[in-house]
Amino acid sequence: MQVFPESAKEKLGFESVKKRLSQLAISESGAEFILKLQPIDNSVKIILFLSQTNEFKNLLLYDEELILNHFNSPDKLLAKISVEGSFLFEEELHKLRKWIETAKSIKLYFQKREEKYPELSRLILRMIGEVFANRQIARILDEDGHLRSDASPELIRIRRVLQEKNAKLRSSMDQILKMVRQNGWSEDQPVTFRNDRPVISIKADFKGKLEGFVQDVSASGQTVFVEPAATLAINNEIAEYKAREKNEIRRILFETTESIRPELPMLSVWSKVMMHVDVARAKAKLAIEMEASMPRINPESTSLDLQNARNPLLWIEGKKQKKEVIPLSFSLDKQKSILVISGPNAGGKSVALKTAGLLQMMLQSGMLVPADDHSEFPVLRKVFLDMGDEQSVQNDLSTYTSHLKNLKTMFDGLDAKSLFLIDEFGAGTDPGPGGAIAVALLEQFAIRKAFGIVTTHFGEIKIFAENHPSIINGAMLFNLETLKPAYKLEIGLPGSSYAFEIASMAGLPDFIIQRGQELAGKSQSALEELLADLREKQEDLRISLENARILEIKAKEKDSLQKSAHDEVQKAKRKILEDARIFASKMIADANAKIEATIKEIRDSNADKQVARQAKKNLEKTVESFDVETSIETPELEPEILQYNDIEGERPITGDWVRIIGTETIGKVILENARDFTLALGGLRTNIKKSEVVKVKEQIEKVVSKGLVMDLSKASVFSPTIDIRGSRVEEALPLLNKFVDDARLSGAKNLRIIHGKGTGALRMAIQSWASGHLLIESAQEAHIDQGGAGATDLILKTN
Repeated sequence: MQVFPESAKEKLGFESVKKRLSQLAISESGAEFILKLQPIDNSVKIILFLSQTNEFKNLLLYDEELILNHFNSPDKLLAKISVEGSFLFEEELHKLRKWIETAKSIKLYFQKREEKYPELSRLILRMIGEVFANRQIARILDEDGHLRSDASPELIRIRRVLQEKNAKLRSSMDQILKMVRQNGWSEDQPVTFRNDRPVISIKADFKGKLEGFVQDVSASGQTVFVEPAATLAINNEIAEYKAREKNEIRRILFETTESIRPELPMLSVWSKVMMHVDVARAKAKLAIEMEASMPRINPESTSLDLQNARNPLLWIEGKKQKKEVIPLSFSLDKQKSILVISGPNAGGKSVALKTAGLLQMMLQSGMLVPADDHSEFPVLRKVFLDMGDEQSVQNDLSTYTSHLKNLKTMFDGLDAKSLFLIDEFGAGTDPGPGGAIAVALLEQFAIRKAFGIVTTHFGEIKIFAENHPSIINGAMLFNLETLKPAYKLEIGLPGSSYAFEIASMAGLPDFIIQRGQELAGKSQSALEELLADLREKQEDLRISLENARILEIKAKEKDSLQKSAHDEVQKAKRKILEDARIFASKMIADANAKIEATIKEIRDSNADKQVARQAKKNLEKTVESFDVETSIETPELEPEILQYNDIEGERPITGDWVRIIGTETIGKVILENARDFTLALGGLRTNIKKSEVVKVKEQIEKVVSKGLVMDLSKASVFSPTIDIRGSRVEEALPLLNKFVDDARLSGAKNLRIIHGKGTGALRMAIQSWASGHLLIESAQEAHIDQGGAGATDLILKTN
């Protein structure tokens, strides 16, 4: 995106937003990237960056925490590795290992959430391959970043020798120190080090008493620090092995760095991806801070629709100081592409203009914006700004001349994918000619179909805007009671400058204000009064519309509550029905159990007449207590409203819904022969002449049970399998209807029909019958080891 002039980014607040955004980055590379961020006009990339930011915002607000410890960029370390012959020190290798581990944990985090965060996951997928550098580093460093003693066999040997020699040295030094103290040559001081050599402090008067080398003298000269001659050899050996240790450490570090160098290209890609993750996270953090959201994006540049937009800088500062920031709403399109804002000084006109420009640049930089998510933005190629004092001493240009040069640049560069922002249009010269030139320019800008926002005090511009089809007026409101700006933009009418009211508020004497009104002329005063009156009437209308909207919302809420209450009643009724069915099933099961126990008792008695007689009485009591046909009363459920229309002149076929002529009865055709249809009417089947039905649109009434009758005598002997092999279709269907009805009464759900394979006619008829049966949930071919195509398994509906 082109922004003219370059200072526009600073004036609109874009640079300030970037500075705040960079402070939210974790890595140095992320912060540097943000400070260089510029708006772009590639709509695909814009939407991609916005989606990544929006996904990260949702992650921060609603998901498990993404751990980002040791996230700082490794770019400097990678640059060092790229130099042949160089190597990383222990601390640097430790930082690189921790960064790689963090990158891997982030990669795993998003791999588990690909569906939830698709755009961020696609970004992470660019971290191709597997990095092993952290394993190489872990082999030589411990968790605290110190070189392991077992980093190499040679290092193990060297450190073991050093340990032995240091122990021998300590023993010798302890013996010498004890002797020195006994002779009174030294104060009670421990062994110390000077020039990396162990020494014993000796009083200056006795320095010749202990044979050795003076390594240092105290500031007072009263003490000398002597390295005993007896320990010189072992000290030299320790120094030698320390040098060996240092060389071995350098070799290990060099070798480890060499092993990492082949992975440098992959690590560079990982680093770049992690930087973009950091930037997306920073944008998301800023979005949360600004209460920003992702609006609709229109690459075709047909609409700029801001709803409840806030200036992000004022919004952040207002939250800190607990000050209210009034949101901004307006809509521009190709029919109404320019907004002219007028109103009092310090009333918010410039802020409104800045807000629109700033949000557009933020959006095209991949940042969410503080506006409602149903706001809509175009994707623009150019933004032009004319604001403030552009006087140039070097070029001897006046403020007005500088404005005209900016306007000339706009005139030359504006097109349908541009936004122009002009503050105090026409100001800086004589109002008459200045206003006329401004109107002439605005007329040309409208022809270009560019989006534009203009602020002005000039009456000529307000009148021109009111009469031009592509321009709309807007006013910053002024509170006449408090005589203070309301900082609220209202679209539709021009605003008054309220010069006389503000002058009165400033304390000017009334006679001066009256004289000013006289000099301004009756027409100007009348215009100001008219505008003020229109503002009041428009505000009254707005309040009336708002009250009507509130009443409409309340009415909808009432309807919603009534529907919810109705749904709850229906749910309760269904619950009662289900409880009744379960109770009845239990009764049947208890009855069956008692019957089986009775039969067993008779068998076990070996036909003992007395036992059999008593068992029979018990059985009769059981049956009487349940009643052979027990009815479970249930509340009647409301059926859904019947929804159908006759289709005249179209012959029904199998599978169609039909109505019996002269009635409201609806059924489904499940079988057809030469003269008749077999209809499914709920759980019943009937044959009817084709001439007695008419086809209807698909019946959507749900069949509702009005009672549940269970025959205990049937339940006790019901078999879930029926064998109808050899039957004709017309013989089989009545048997199957009765089979399903008996199953329903017995409480069975899973059924099997054995029909054989034969020609397949019977199987197809059963499939057709089952698809139209209102008690059958599904029908499918039996498993291969249970009969395959020779049997059909049914599942009945539970309610």
